[in-house]
Amino acid sequence: MFPLRAARRFLALLTLLVLLTPSVIRAQNQRAVLELLINEVSVGESLVVMRGSEVLVGTQALTEAGLQGFTGVREMIGGQEFVSLVSLAPAVSFRVDELELRLYITASPELLGQRVLDLYSGTPRDLVFKANTSGFVNYAVNYTSDRRVDLFAESALSMRGVLLYNTVSAIGQTATRGLTSVTVDQRAQMRRWVFGDNLGFTGPLGGDAWIAGVTVAKEFAINPYFVRHPTLSLSTPVNVPSVMEVQVNGQVVSREQVAPGRLEVRNLPMALGRNDAQVIIRDAFGVERELSSTYYLTTTALADGVQDYQYSLGFRRQGIGEESWDYRTPVALARHRVGVSDSVTVGGRFETSPGHQYNAGPSLNLRLPFAEIEAAAAVSQSLGEWGTASLVGFNVTRRRISTGGSVRLASRRYATLTPNPENEDPATEANVFASASLSDPVTVTMQHSLTRLHQGITRARTGILSTIHLARNMELTASVADVRDERTRGKEVFAGITILLGRSATASVGHVRDGRGNRMTVDAQRSLPVGEGYGYQFHGEGGDNSMATGAARYQSRYGRYELRQETLNGDTNTTVSAAGSIVGIGGGVYASRPVQDSYALVRVPGVKGVRAFSSHQEVGRTGRNGDLLVPDLHAYYANILDVADTDIPLQYAVPDVNQTLALPYRGGAVAVFSVQKIQRVVGSIRLADQGEDRIPAYGELIVTAKGQEVTSPIGGSGRFYFEDLAAGTHSAVVRDSTGKECTFTITVPSSEGTLVNLGTLRCEARQP
Repeated sequence: MFPLRAARRFLALLTLLVLLTPSVIRAQNQRAVLELLINEVSVGESLVVMRGSEVLVGTQALTEAGLQGFTGVREMIGGQEFVSLVSLAPAVSFRVDELELRLYITASPELLGQRVLDLYSGTPRDLVFKANTSGFVNYAVNYTSDRRVDLFAESALSMRGVLLYNTVSAIGQTATRGLTSVTVDQRAQMRRWVFGDNLGFTGPLGGDAWIAGVTVAKEFAINPYFVRHPTLSLSTPVNVPSVMEVQVNGQVVSREQVAPGRLEVRNLPMALGRNDAQVIIRDAFGVERELSSTYYLTTTALADGVQDYQYSLGFRRQGIGEESWDYRTPVALARHRVGVSDSVTVGGRFETSPGHQYNAGPSLNLRLPFAEIEAAAAVSQSLGEWGTASLVGFNVTRRRISTGGSVRLASRRYATLTPNPENEDPATEANVFASASLSDPVTVTMQHSLTRLHQGITRARTGILSTIHLARNMELTASVADVRDERTRGKEVFAGITILLGRSATASVGHVRDGRGNRMTVDAQRSLPVGEGYGYQFHGEGGDNSMATGAARYQSRYGRYELRQETLNGDTNTTVSAAGSIVGIGGGVYASRPVQDSYALVRVPGVKGVRAFSSHQEVGRTGRNGDLLVPDLHAYYANILDVADTDIPLQYAVPDVNQTLALPYRGGAVAVFSVQKIQRVVGSIRLADQGEDRIPAYGELIVTAKGQEVTSPIGGSGRFYFEDLAAGTHSAVVRDSTGKECTFTITVPSSEGTLVNLGTLRCEARQP
């Protein structure tokens, strides 16, 4: 007996021999089942019709195999639509392998559709946005050696996507209200509404103002994974299965298997400035193709269609921190930018205080292949006098060299909502810089700034700074600058060595020469850890005007404390500070360090002493109720929270020890790491059957607990075993090996132990 595959080959050969007879070819269609391979990829078997050199394939089979947009000559055969492969030339070529029973089809990549490979990591897959009703009060107390007490407090209440916020400060016996607002974030639109006190601003040629009113703005921080700046995408055809390798600036950023078709690689990861990118395609035959491109990445231009805006309307507030209710003239501020393409961003701005002042103008951002350019112009009217201003800036960043600068010109009467200091009307403001990495350890930066006032005063500073990495943890910094203003003209010189002491501590010593003379400086600091721990800061200067400033800091689970002492020319001032927070969340109230942005309550119900981690750094241990407040998380970003399962007692099981949460702005959420107590329930069962007790050996005991059935086999001695049966009274059924059943109730007592022995249970069997 022939094997199945040999039989198929034999039948196919007979079919092909028949096809060689022209009269037969003219007389009928010959059908065969062949394996289809499209661009060397097998897509399964399909029925084909052959007429000599012509082959017809079902249109449905080609469509399911991935071909798109083909037409060709079609006809109905046996109730199915077929297309002639000959009619699809030159986009399609084919050959039949009679021995292997295969139909090889080579299609143009355009017919295989487009495959998109996005290299931007984007939003983490396991990210969950979570918000619980919560609130906090941050407080800070400062006591100085001259017996002055300063108090500051800020409060926030977050509920159902709405944030109520307020600040208060007190110096001596006077309390002053700070900022009061209601914030509503629309996550889908990345839009933020602020009702109350808020800062409005209109850009580099405009002004700003604290107002009490309404502000609506595009807030990209609501979705930090949104790509708002133009990025590079490359497209190339792939004829056969290949390996794709993407390189950016000589570094491999992706390597993947790709199928035939047109491949589009989007959002290549790049550094700011000029980047060189290559997409290399290597097929199975060793043939290699390379697609190269140069791209300039900028953060000032917006991607095509992306908008950035802020509109503010209200009453201007004066004396923040000094006055609680000083609201004056109505003001309006607006700015709006739109990416009209990936290379051009246009915008405009407007600000007014009706009856007093107007200011408006356009803006332009260009992304060129080698640089980014910013330009803006404005016209103003204040108290009947007109003024104009303009701004041009550029920036060029390459891997080892970068340069940039800007020039701002303004007429004498140019005015914004932010008034200039008295007798300070800038006519020209210019800044330029250039930085070069001469070798891996040496970096040189040159800077020049110039300000000319309409009052005839010129201020300029020209300097050069060099940094040399002497060793892995040691760096030499030297700088020299020429300074000129209305009071002095001279040089400033600095040279110093900085040593890295571990991950968070540094120490440096330097020499300074400036208008105050020559002096030595000494600095040392250690940053506070993420969790509990200490830090310090010290700065000392010698010379004629010696000074020293030192601060010792300690951070606990419940607050942050600092002792600071400053000595200048023999006068010493000491300040003691304490800061913390009272947080309400998850049905409890917790003392904590000050809340920075967002916060979360890590909850391991009923299990104390469990270590918790934020972004894989330990932040504390759960308290006696199994709770730990983490006060310094980031709003809307992926905050990775973990608990150490090794700290959980063996009688508990925790299904998941990791959560990735996005939290609301200045709000919080409860991250529950549910634990299940592992408790075994054992005992033995007897059946009371016709006045006699017997063992239902090798039967089963079925218990219904919380609506779910759990089953235990019954051993030869009547023993049963449940891995985790909740405390309480449950209905149960005993079924012996003959199928006879007995119904009764089973009571599991509450116990702190891991084993509950119910002893011997007795059930009255049902009578037939």
